[in-house]
Amino acid sequence: MGASSSPSAFFPVHSPAFKNYQTLQGIVANAGCRFSPVEFLQALEHQLQRSPDPAMVVTNFLRVMESTASASTLLNDLFQYPVLLETLVKICGYSQYLSDVLVRDPQLFRWLTASDVMTKPGNRAYFVTEINRVLGMFQRAERRMDGLRRLYRREILRIGARDILGEADLAGVTSEISVLADCLVHAAIQVAEQELQTQFRKVPSTQFSVVGLGKLGGSELNYSSDIDILLVYRDEGTCITERGKKITHNEYFNRLAEKIVQYLSAGTAEGHLYRVDTRLRPESGAGPLTRSLASYLLYYETRGELWERQMLIKARPIAGDEQLGRDFVRALQPFVYPRTFLRNPIESIVRIKARIESKSDTANSIKLRQGGIRDIEFIVQALQLLHGGKHPAIRANGTIDALEQLTLVGLLNARDADDLHRAYVLYRTLEHRVQMELNTQTHAIPETKEEIASLALRSGMPDANTLTETLEKHTRCVRELFDRVLATPSDLQFVTLLDMMERGSDKELNALFSQYGLENLADAKRALALLGRGKSLTTSEQLDARTQDTFRELAPALFDEIAASRNPDLALANLASVVHSQRRPELLYHRLREPLFRNLLISICAVSPLVARRIALDPEVIERAIQGKQATGSLVRRKNTGELFAGIRNILGKTTLEQLTDELTEIANEICSLAYLRSAGKGAQRGSLAMFALGKFGSRELMFGSDLDLFFVCETESSTGQAAMEKRAERIVGLLTQVSEEGTLYKVDVRLRPEGRNAPLTVQRKEFEKYLLHRASLWERQSMTRLRFVCGNETLGAKVEKIVDDFVFGSALPSGWIQEIVAMRKQMESRIRPSKRGGVDIKLGKGGVVDIEFLVQALMMRQKLHNVKARPMVETIAHIDSLNEVQRRALSESYSLYRTVEKFMRLTLEEHGHTLPSGNSLNVLARCVGMKSGSELTDAVTASMKRVKDMFSEITNEMSS
Repeated sequence: MGASSSPSAFFPVHSPAFKNYQTLQGIVANAGCRFSPVEFLQALEHQLQRSPDPAMVVTNFLRVMESTASASTLLNDLFQYPVLLETLVKICGYSQYLSDVLVRDPQLFRWLTASDVMTKPGNRAYFVTEINRVLGMFQRAERRMDGLRRLYRREILRIGARDILGEADLAGVTSEISVLADCLVHAAIQVAEQELQTQFRKVPSTQFSVVGLGKLGGSELNYSSDIDILLVYRDEGTCITERGKKITHNEYFNRLAEKIVQYLSAGTAEGHLYRVDTRLRPESGAGPLTRSLASYLLYYETRGELWERQMLIKARPIAGDEQLGRDFVRALQPFVYPRTFLRNPIESIVRIKARIESKSDTANSIKLRQGGIRDIEFIVQALQLLHGGKHPAIRANGTIDALEQLTLVGLLNARDADDLHRAYVLYRTLEHRVQMELNTQTHAIPETKEEIASLALRSGMPDANTLTETLEKHTRCVRELFDRVLATPSDLQFVTLLDMMERGSDKELNALFSQYGLENLADAKRALALLGRGKSLTTSEQLDARTQDTFRELAPALFDEIAASRNPDLALANLASVVHSQRRPELLYHRLREPLFRNLLISICAVSPLVARRIALDPEVIERAIQGKQATGSLVRRKNTGELFAGIRNILGKTTLEQLTDELTEIANEICSLAYLRSAGKGAQRGSLAMFALGKFGSRELMFGSDLDLFFVCETESSTGQAAMEKRAERIVGLLTQVSEEGTLYKVDVRLRPEGRNAPLTVQRKEFEKYLLHRASLWERQSMTRLRFVCGNETLGAKVEKIVDDFVFGSALPSGWIQEIVAMRKQMESRIRPSKRGGVDIKLGKGGVVDIEFLVQALMMRQKLHNVKARPMVETIAHIDSLNEVQRRALSESYSLYRTVEKFMRLTLEEHGHTLPSGNSLNVLARCVGMKSGSELTDAVTASMKRVKDMFSEITNEMSS
């Protein structure tokens, strides 16, 4: 194609690429180069024809031209040396991130192409030299770290260019990225140590080391990988601060660890280095960032779990004191590679993978899909765990190295190993290409044919069909190998749980239980005795031999489910209670052989003692709940059964939080409607009555145990009619608050009615309209944003809703209205009762639920949002135009977090307050919410409340100005 052709030959007219190409033609024509512009454009178009994304090339090429100091010099070089043009076009068409690096630092292109940096791999000596040069240029820690960020950006450009141009294979690329990370982590240690040491008169003389895990430990980092690390120091002791205060080595090295993590992960104008993940450390977020070598060994010896053995396979010293790192890894080898196992590692790995596939959207994930990267890693790691105790040679960190060693010792045949090797190289190459494009941590294969075709070209394949067919072939092959290699060997002998309980010491039992995530040894022993024998530790045997044998066969799968649950201790205790309540436990054990039922029951037992107690009376209620069966019977039974069904569906992930609160609201609606019908008595025809909801009942956000905020409006022409409607409302309230042998119905709050608690229950429509016009306060106007007709006379209901709509949104807001709302909110804060446990009040505390409600209601009134009146809060937030997307997301996420916490406080802890608990209850609550520890939940809630508080002040200040 000639250069004189129109850009439309490449790009649709009016597309950004079309306009960019026209601009680029103008730059070339006016640059005053030594060559003909036509000749240059011909050479460029030749490269575009071979590019996976011509539009991306032109856009980024233009940006580079516009950012360079001398476009004519660069164009002359590109024309004179075609390899330079090819290099620039490939970078511009393969990676937006690398193109951005060139736009930001145009001089890097000359550095990249005018020396031999692209032809030689960067080894440790090279990186150390460059890092020391950067560190020597600056004195302040912030400047030194910014220098390292610039160096990182330059080196990732160099490695990426070598990758794109075929100067390095997959192993070479991952090795360079990993060695660069090792050296930068070591540099961050140096910077942090030098800064911290200025604050101490005497610093520890013991060594400190960083151990890499995951892809970093295996020297297999991607372009956008997190780095998983453990931090360790050798010995305990004390040191002295500048002010003469003695502190422990643990305190010192945790300060150092915090600085290191901050330096590596913090972002500045120069970007950031790495996302640092320290959650694989003992006790995860609840444990210290670093601990001594002896403390690590004690933890793994007494509490280490199977997943931690698997994780430590890739442990490799990467920075700090190398000898300490080697000693750490060496000392853990007996834990990682024991000669025998109390629990089959292959079974557990297969279950872990099954859970990943069931809980994740893995269809397009090259990492998590069936037959993907994780399958290969799990095959290799299962064989390493199982045989590493007898074959030290297979204890390799990297997947490819491990495949080779497994083949050499005969644990994989050469053909299977080759299939896995080729699939792994393909997967990681594709992973690199999709991550390189935007420097994002993604593992998703694109979905459109155009995107797949582009990925195919960037991966060395001719077209989309070839890529798709090759990928499908490898995933089938890997999955077949996964199913075959990880089939549980029949000749392995594993100690049963009951045998261990009978003849194991407390130490052995504690170690065994800890593998299943159980923390309370005494409670676990009692629960296991109930499950396996039908007895406590002191009472006589109750289960017959056949039922005991059934449990023995069931126990491994059952305990794997318990270990995988949100709260293993709670799951075990509740399961024992459910089993102990059965007249024929053997029937329940036979049901528990079904994987689906087992998973459902354990999931419920791990979250809610209340629901578990109800299931103990009737295990079949789980199926009825999932099938959506309707509750029948008395009002109390309808409510209890309906809420039980809703709770089961939500715990099992069948409904979202919003769907749960909607279901609970619908149950209350139905109960109110039935109460209204049953309340009709003498005089019922003398007038009309309508029942309205306010508060969370009005906005369809009821939670378990919520009160019903109600008020009644009637329309009648006589005082006798008024009295009849009053009695009917009293009967309705009586029906809704009844207490029977089946339990309590609802707490009803009617204090929000006009004139408050001393007024009659019902108010005449006309009187209500006058009240709103002349005497209603601002807080009533605000609360009416949640008014919703529930049942009764529909014509009257529509009239009242119209009156309220006009009252809330029809008239101008009074002067100083926003200041009055803020004052009301502060007054509510002052009424918070101090909690004995000193926890955070997520409802009334600053930045809590009420802040969000007040803020949203104020914005609704100001913007006159009729269309979202009495809608759920998250739905309402989405309709408020004056909020930007960041504010909407922050408010919605905070509100959802608070309501989720509230849900589990009621379901799991059976508490109806709004103050975060303490101790073990807080940890249990955190795991239900999806966090690893109570401190992580407290931090998340505290941060959320601060964000909401600041947003409340900022927005209300804007509204008052």
